[in-house]
Amino acid sequence: MSDLFDLHKKYVSLKVDERYKYAWPYTETIYPSYFDKVRATADKILEIGVYMGGSVRAVRDYFPNATVIGADLDPQIKDEERLKIVKCDQRSTVELEALGEAYGPFDFIIEDGCHKMSGQVPSLNVMVRYLKPGGVYFIEDVIPKFEDYKIIEYVTRKYVNRNPEYRVEFHPALIAVVRV
Repeated sequence: MSDLFDLHKKYVSLKVDERYKYAWPYTETIYPSYFDKVRATADKILEIGVYMGGSVRAVRDYFPNATVIGADLDPQIKDEERLKIVKCDQRSTVELEALGEAYGPFDFIIEDGCHKMSGQVPSLNVMVRYLKPGGVYFIEDVIPKFEDYKIIEYVTRKYVNRNPEYRVEFHPALIAVVRV
């Protein structure tokens, strides 16, 4: 297991919960393959959808020099050292723009919010502009269980071979949009 996986266990994150084994590769291999290259130098990471805070705390501890911004419609945790919690509706382009302007640019953005196109599309279209060059926007839990699995079709249509500023990489249950 990776250090990141162990941190998610420590903070009781759903990403390592037995019920969501499809998400284990995120913290075991996929995220470390992106994160480790800039682990010491990354300074800002955004996670959309924080629930009880397990994942944002794990990410904060994994990156020794980063501040993690956690955005949620109804956050269940408060600010901590190197962790800023912000109320934000991922369906609102106005709120997303304000979030990006106030806290961006980001090394990584992890979208683990509502799992519906009504939130995924505005979040991606607005927040991808707040990635640093080389930054990555992740869309989690892309599985048929969630009603709007169509995000794969949308990302393919909008970003794959359409926008030279971004490269799209598909992983099991995860999409990575890389700003080149």
